[in-house]
Amino acid sequence: ANIKRLRTDYKASVTVPDSQGPERILTLSTNLGTVCEMMLDIIPQLEDYQKHKDLNFDCEIRFLIHQSQAGCIIGRAGFKIKELREETNTNIKAYSPPAPPPKERAV
Repeated sequence: ANIKRLRTDYKASVTVPDSQGPERILTLSTNLGTVCEMMLDIIPQLEDYQKHKDLNFDCEIRFLIHQSQAGCIIGRAGFKIKELREETNTNIKAYSPPAPPPKERAV
């Protein structure tokens, strides 16, 4: 029901393939602004979030981005990622791609 609502409300492509483990990969395909709106809608629905009535808890979310966009997040000499960490008070990690290099990069 939630996936169908996201597709309808945001006019976006949303997929969640089956997985053997507890983690799921949520793929949102639309423009950047809409993805950000969708994340603001999705995060409060997460099970970890529901267990806490205030916002004082740690939550881990992993984004898989296209390799060509990683530099936009990291910035020259790591300046942008440092700035993002400081402004959002978050721990942001950009993992190096494994060999052979994929088209996406985990952040």
